[in-house]
Amino acid sequence: MYLLSFIALCFPILQAVFSLPVGEHREPKTHVIHFEAISKKNSEGRRIIAINDYKEYYEKTFGPPINVRAGDTINLSLENKICSEEEAQLAENDQFWQDYCNTGLHFHGLVPIGNQVDGVPGLTQPPIRTGETFWYNFTIPKDVCGTYWYHSHSTVQYGDGLRGTLVVECDEYNLLVNRVVQSLGEKAAGSGLLELPPRVDTIRQEGIQEEYVTLSDWYEDWNLDVVRDKMMFPGGTTDPHIDGSLINGSEEDQLEIRLKPNTNAVVLRLVNAGMAGTQIIHAEGKYMVVMETDGILVKPYAVETLSLAVGQRYTVIIPVDNDSIKIINGCNKMMGYITKVFWIVKGQPTGELRFNENIKNLPGLYRGELYKELEPLPSPNGQNTKIIGGQKNDDIQRITLDYLYLRDDDDMRQKYGTEMYKVNGKTMQEYMESPIEVKNGKTLEIVINALDHMRHPWHLHGHHFQLVSLGEKRDGVLRLGGEEDEENISDAAKRYNDDLQYWIESGKTPMTRDSFNIEGGSFAVIRIEPNRPGDWLLHCHVEWHVAKGLGVVIRELPELPELPEQSEQSEQSEQSQQQEQSQQDNGTSSQTSSNGKNTEDFSTSKVKVLSIYFLIMSILDAILYWVII
Repeated sequence: MYLLSFIALCFPILQAVFSLPVGEHREPKTHVIHFEAISKKNSEGRRIIAINDYKEYYEKTFGPPINVRAGDTINLSLENKICSEEEAQLAENDQFWQDYCNTGLHFHGLVPIGNQVDGVPGLTQPPIRTGETFWYNFTIPKDVCGTYWYHSHSTVQYGDGLRGTLVVECDEYNLLVNRVVQSLGEKAAGSGLLELPPRVDTIRQEGIQEEYVTLSDWYEDWNLDVVRDKMMFPGGTTDPHIDGSLINGSEEDQLEIRLKPNTNAVVLRLVNAGMAGTQIIHAEGKYMVVMETDGILVKPYAVETLSLAVGQRYTVIIPVDNDSIKIINGCNKMMGYITKVFWIVKGQPTGELRFNENIKNLPGLYRGELYKELEPLPSPNGQNTKIIGGQKNDDIQRITLDYLYLRDDDDMRQKYGTEMYKVNGKTMQEYMESPIEVKNGKTLEIVINALDHMRHPWHLHGHHFQLVSLGEKRDGVLRLGGEEDEENISDAAKRYNDDLQYWIESGKTPMTRDSFNIEGGSFAVIRIEPNRPGDWLLHCHVEWHVAKGLGVVIRELPELPELPEQSEQSEQSEQSQQQEQSQQDNGTSSQTSSNGKNTEDFSTSKVKVLSIYFLIMSILDAILYWVII
């Protein structure tokens, strides 16, 4: 009895004093994944692209989900069987067929994995041609976590099915979910920030159910036919008619997400994986608590209605009671919305089964970006704590991009066979040959001016950016760098100055994203630290607009360190010191994890735990000996 009492007393003390952060003991895994991209016909006879020939996937025009943890390694091979041998021969003399038969895979939002696996054919990798296989090998850094997706970055392929979700799990995400669920109830009865309970490093999953919801527009015609027959000729459209919308790859209305009986909160990972349409989500009679945007954990913020630009992701938490939850979805098309309903239910849907109102009248609908409301939580690596670059008079390099669709340009028609978008007078195809060069180590501010009337979703490869300033519709273009007349300052310049002042005075961190919408006749200002050398796309994520040239390539130059002059004797002395130090360190150096962080503390902690374990076991042996004697 004394022995059991002693063990019961010592174990919680040992656990409390020497407990390690949640999840530290999990060994990273390597996920070997094979994708075979092949053309199929769905049940309606429409040609699509299937991954691995699974009917479940190609009927939904989405590939298999990828689920990993932070620190894991992905080895993914993509085998290209999209075109037949006859079609591959056509591709030798037909640019439309060539672009569609070649492929490449982009991991949208997964920014720190490297330029070599960014997946842009002809820019960051050679095109994967018919019959070829390309390997994407990368390790997820341990400070990366959240909701992402993968898709083809070759012509208009991904809307035909070459796309899917990619989720990186981590303890920080799960702990935040727990804290948000604890704060639900009366505190979530209105929009705005939630007060979180104190952090406790214990993950509890009971009563919480997580679901993925992918949203997309849909076209009855095969995308290659859309490009050839409706777009890429003189007078061709920039925006083909949207015929329908998909929820989790299905055209059906009234879909159901079934909940387990003990569920009291549902976590929805929302992904706009569409070709063109902004997506609206509303939970009737409920508030949705936003806790993640584009792979960035944010201070929980309750909203009634969400607007998702193409490429964006949101994770929201909704409290669950015994009633069903009616989710209203609007897919934006020209001059209106395609409206659908899906249900989160424990039993049967209750209430009005359809939504016959106007999406524009949903409570709390704002089709712009919540760039002052959604504030990122400080990340483990210390980022997301302040505005990048500080005040506007800091040492900042700036580029300004003006984009417009040119309808009367004979030279362009002769070169491309159709009218094109141009950014600062050049198409994205031209920027792939001659990128915009920027310096490393100096904050980059990018001003994007919309000279047309349409809303466009923009996406930056290789970086999360801070959205520093964002204009409303018809605020006009933003011009910086010249003498400003305070009495005649433009609406755009006034908003930009007010926004910068807001960040400085409030001490808040601007919303951090990788995709966002810009209103027509307006502007946006984003900032990054250009510390990832390579060529990175910044482009509109309407795939039809990419085909018509709407984007640029930014080339981040490597930082060239200034080497001090030194004599040959001093160089030899330094080399000798380095060799001597290396010999001293040999066998005692600390381990380094895949993202370069020192793991010596973790090893030291294990030694401490083992030492205490042996100490306690020695005491137990002594007690046992005493009891027996």
